[in-house]
Order: sequence, then C-alpha cells, then structure tokens
Amino acid sequence: MRKLVVGVLFGFLAAATAAWALEVTFPTRSKAQARVVVDELGNVLFGAMPAKVEVTNLVPAGATTEPWSTSVDAGTGAAAVPVTTVPSDRMLVITDLDGAYGCNDYCELRDGSGSVRFQWLNWPVPQRTYGSGVVFGPGEEVIWAGRVLPGGTGTPFVVRRVTFMGRLIPAS
Repeated sequence: MRKLVVGVLFGFLAAATAAWALEVTFPTRSKAQARVVVDELGNVLFGAMPAKVEVTNLVPAGATTEPWSTSVDAGTGAAAVPVTTVPSDRMLVITDLDGAYGCNDYCELRDGSGSVRFQWLNWPVPQRTYGSGVVFGPGEEVIWAGRVLPGGTGTPFVVRRVTFMGRLIPAS
C-alpha cells in the first residue's frame, strides 16, 4: 500500500513539474467578428441586431429600387423554364426563392446564353432558398433549369411552382 501511495505522489509531482515548465500565453485582447445577412440596401435580414452594418455594394444615392417577384409553374416537368427578361433600364437582383419546387439534382439560374449564375442542390419539398443577390443586367433573360449530378442518370428537369423575389435597381 505504501508503495502505491508513494508512486501516486511521485507521479503527481512529476506531472505538476512538467506542466509548470510549459510556457502558456493568453491574448491580451480577444476579438470576435459577428456577421449578419443584409440585402442590397443594407437592411438586416433574419432578425439580427448588429451594432454596425457596412454595405460594400450600396445602391447609388437617390436611386429608386422596387420590389420584384414572379411565380413560375413548371408543371410536371421541363428541362428549363423562362422566368423573366430584365427591363432595359434596370438591373435585377434575385435574393429569394420560395415554393414546393424540385429539380434533379441541381437547380440553376442561368442567363440567356446558358451561363450559370446560381446553383443549389435540391429536393422537391416546400422550402425557401436564399441567394446572396444574384444580379442580372439590363435586357438579360433569366432561366430556371435543372442539372443532373456528374455521373448521374436521367434528364435534367424542374417541377412544380416556385416564386422568385428580389429588387429592380436602376442600371448605371
């Protein structure tokens, strides 16, 4: 028993000495960066209450923006569905998509040339998707389309109804 107590005491002292030999430093000041989601005008979304908001892509002073939304119904399936054509004197910033829509396997927003502007993985269930502000220029066509995963099978399609929301801002 005595050997056990002496062994435990010796082990404790050795561990304490080794720990004391380590040099530990703490930062003099901790810094946390909170981030919030804002729209293109700097309005805070999702109920966050920040102390300071900096918007790097601010709409020019005096510019009038107008809310924009449209609903598209692809029915039982289509490879791609036209959403809208942006007016020639405006730019369109799409920020939200809402509905019980579906795509296999990806949903995409494309322009008239077929370039993908926004892509997200999707399942056909009621959902809301938030983009970071997908911008389409004056006169551009906006197309909603599906894309099959690489190595996947089947034909790209989109189904059901989706509502696109955002803002029209003056082209400058």
